[in-house]
Amino acid sequence: MHTVIESWCTGCELCIPVCPVDCIVLENVTEARSGWAAWSQAEADTALQRYEARQLRLVREAREHDARQISKAETKLADLTAHTKVPEDATAQPEIDRKRAILQAALAKAKARQSQR
Repeated sequence: MHTVIESWCTGCELCIPVCPVDCIVLENVTEARSGWAAWSQAEADTALQRYEARQLRLVREAREHDARQISKAETKLADLTAHTKVPEDATAQPEIDRKRAILQAALAKAKARQSQR
């Protein structure tokens, strides 16, 4: 179930096309005022603060995600034999080499992405 929190709604209408049951309808409660004129300066300032806080949160979460991915890959790379399962009749070295190459590529990609932020 989706709920629109009216006090936080900015009237952007992004929720309308994604509503799975097409039950959201925006009603004009500001009489003749619409668009930017429907916002007081205080509401506009609050919306801007929320937007900026969200942008900062998204950047922080992306950095944290990259750091977790790097840590996870480094942990696996440090003890690759323990993280590699192969049939008992097969040799483990080709599979270990394959996984090492994948993990090193993932590490390089994550570190490059992290340095860009």
